Amino acid sequence: MPRGEVSPYLDLGKNTRDSIRGIFAKQLSPTGADVGGKENIAVAAQAVAKEATKIGILWKEISTIDELSARSSLEAMVVACIGLHSYCENYYRLMGPTLSEAVHSALVRVGDASATLVEAVTASNCKQRDEDLPQLVGVVWEKCKAMERLPKDNRAAVGRALARTATVMKDIVREINEIDTDVLDEEGEDNKDTTEKDEEDFADLDFDADFEKEELRVVAAAKPLFPAVVGVVRSMVRELAEGLEPANEEELAAIEEALESAKRMMVAAEGLGASLYPPQDTEELQKYRDEVTREVLSAKAALGGRQTPSDGDSKLSSDGPLEASATDVQLLCAALGTALTLADEGEV
Repeated sequence: MPRGEVSPYLDLGKNTRDSIRGIFAKQLSPTGADVGGKENIAVAAQAVAKEATKIGILWKEISTIDELSARSSLEAMVVACIGLHSYCENYYRLMGPTLSEAVHSALVRVGDASATLVEAVTASNCKQRDEDLPQLVGVVWEKCKAMERLPKDNRAAVGRALARTATVMKDIVREINEIDTDVLDEEGEDNKDTTEKDEEDFADLDFDADFEKEELRVVAAAKPLFPAVVGVVRSMVRELAEGLEPANEEELAAIEEALESAKRMMVAAEGLGASLYPPQDTEELQKYRDEVTREVLSAKAALGGRQTPSDGDSKLSSDGPLEASATDVQLLCAALGTALTLADEGEV
């Protein structure tokens, strides 16, 4: 086939592309029928990658490929994709929204990469196609390799999502810690006159100079709260890691609700952090403080009824890490509430 001529396999390629994307677009219907282990998913993903390699080799010179070989290679890719989707359904027994999203997204990425490869090799015979082919095969391999890192169960999926929440929270902690409240401990700092500074000294000033003394006291009261919230999320991850995989829909809903509480907790903490900057609104700060308290209690309640392999009852230990970290947040929220009350009354 001369360079630039339209491929006779263009329609075949489009139909195969649509079939592959259709396979992975379907929502998973977990059965738990396969007891062979999660490694079967990795094997099925490798099968897709190998078919991609075969296509890359076979279709390298489109002018020399016969119709039977062309159809067979593309059909083999479709079969491999069906196999991967089926193994995912057969491995997982019970899937909550978090696990389902993680697995489905990974499958869609495999499907998109495979469909793009098929569409490219069945297109016109041109130099750009030849140059892109190795890279497109490599993308399929990369997405298939990522299937090995899928969460093994709902606990792992929710735990990873909680870890991402903690990462965002740590960024908030870092930002709030950059607000200098040490001047509150230094005599006369609040009344220091900076009007005599030369113009070249202005670059040394930061936004902390915009804080009133009362506002800095509120910031100082709020600072310990943010790392304490991170501590709650870390304790939630530990609670999940030490517990059992949910055995039914009710237990699954509990850990999903705990995750949602953690997300809402993060949003409230972000709002609280942003509201600390002047001009402060006491009512707004109080609102976010109350939301943090509420979501911490909600998360604790959601995980409080989970069993661990080492205990026979389903009670959350009164001296466990989640209970202790949640209590810390409650106490710090109470202290912040006191500071806000004093600020509102002008008594700081």
